[in-house]
Amino acid sequence: MQVYEIFEELRKHFNENSEVPISVTLETVGNLLACSKRNANFALKRLLDKNWITWKPGRGRGNSSVIIFHITIQEMYVEVAKEKVKNGDINGSLRIIENNVTDLFLKNDFFQWLNQLYGVHSDEKQDDTVHILRVPMIKEIGSLDPILTTCGIEAHLVKHIFDTLVVFNPVQNRIEPGLAHFWETKDHIDWTLYLRKGVFFHDGKECSAQDVLYTFQRLMKQHSLYSWIVRDIIQISHLNNWTIKIKLFKSNPYFLHYLAAHPLSILPEKSNLHEPLLPIGTGPFKVIKNDTYKLIFQANNYHYAGRPFLDKVELWKIVENNTKLTGVRPDVFQLEKLVLQHTEQKERAFRSASKIENGCKLITFNLNIEGPHQSKLFRKAMNILLQSIEIVRQIDWEDYSPAFSLLDKVIPTTKKFYSDYKKVAIQYVEKSGYKGQPVLLYCSHYHVKDAILLQKICQEIGINIEVRLIEKKKDAPYPKTNDAQIILFECLFDHDLTFSLLDLYLTEGSYIRRHLPPNLVSDIENRITTHFHCPINSPKLKDVLDEIEQFLLKEFAFI
Repeated sequence: MQVYEIFEELRKHFNENSEVPISVTLETVGNLLACSKRNANFALKRLLDKNWITWKPGRGRGNSSVIIFHITIQEMYVEVAKEKVKNGDINGSLRIIENNVTDLFLKNDFFQWLNQLYGVHSDEKQDDTVHILRVPMIKEIGSLDPILTTCGIEAHLVKHIFDTLVVFNPVQNRIEPGLAHFWETKDHIDWTLYLRKGVFFHDGKECSAQDVLYTFQRLMKQHSLYSWIVRDIIQISHLNNWTIKIKLFKSNPYFLHYLAAHPLSILPEKSNLHEPLLPIGTGPFKVIKNDTYKLIFQANNYHYAGRPFLDKVELWKIVENNTKLTGVRPDVFQLEKLVLQHTEQKERAFRSASKIENGCKLITFNLNIEGPHQSKLFRKAMNILLQSIEIVRQIDWEDYSPAFSLLDKVIPTTKKFYSDYKKVAIQYVEKSGYKGQPVLLYCSHYHVKDAILLQKICQEIGINIEVRLIEKKKDAPYPKTNDAQIILFECLFDHDLTFSLLDLYLTEGSYIRRHLPPNLVSDIENRITTHFHCPINSPKLKDVLDEIEQFLLKEFAFI
């Protein structure tokens, strides 16, 4: 029997308060555990080692002994859960809490204890101090292959493992050197890039032009969500170990932004793609562990841009739907735990900082399949209702604000009451011809809370939303959702906001692109690519992208 099963069996039988002495014979203990006296002794010793009980043996044959329980069954399960956390099994720990602990005070104490494990910690080792950042990850981490990433978290991790030829600086809003320290271009068609010398991959191999060539050819040959990034390349070659030549089909002044994108992270020519869980790059951190429970990064002491301050970053994988355990939004998981710990010396104390993430939650309508959502009036009804600021107030998450565009912009002022929005929305639903049939909305476990709220709101205007879960698999980055009439998801954008919008409209797996009719996809793509190949002093690309967004919003293609 497991030690917790032994304790539970005895504790249930002797239903007394903690710290109360109970008379019992060793024979009784053996009968309760269905074992011999000898094994009963071993079982009691295991409980003594845990300090869960006190056992006072009786003197002489047949005399009763005394057992004292120090904790309750639920307190015992909290201790077992803590032990599992220490052994790395965070999911097993949370299952134990969910299945066995109903006392809200005990649950709260457990999560307070768990929160203390997260954030930045200092581990003193001999004459050195190791700084470790521990972060809980409830959203499942998929592929770490740069051309297979499908969400903001994966792209963020890729950027710490790999480097790109150039880097976008969001503060200065410009392209800066990366693995390439210098570049030249002729008419934005012919590009020459000069690599840094002495940059090494995590396995000790020096990065050269051959690795860059391999990376580009891999994306050009292998079908990927990001194939559009290299489709204008008609020739790529290396003049020597440190010089790359790229020839484009047409002029593209924006090409350097492509080179800064994470799908073009440079891989070693002899890449360990047979071990996708432990990818090798030149980035500031290298992956040293990636299993069911943890993804651990270690600082790259020899990174060309300088060694990271943190020595290790541990991502604790909490991939199950444990939102009901915490009572908070799953991606934050008690935000305060990520605040850097203060040291005793005030002048050396860390300070916390926060910023609004670039991106938003949204729903898209699949205009390629039949359903009531094909009616513009139907979509307009949902848009009117969901754009009410009152809806956002129903969400009890303080770090959210209404989104009226893909990027953070000025919020429109309105004096209408929520009841006014409902009346107008109901009128549009009636005019659309909707007959109450179910409308299929797909989302991930991560957004179930949003979907349920959306379902409740839509019921108020007579729309019947049926929520289904998207099951993401690592070997299929974008799962099949062919029958989804609506998809609820979240866009988290890169620092290079213009490239992020291009990604949204041009990447094949993008939900917005997948849900638009082929003729509209073609029109959007032509407008974007036409701008690329115009002179550099043509209207700004962001203006073209803004026009596209405004058109799609007026069509209520997404909200």
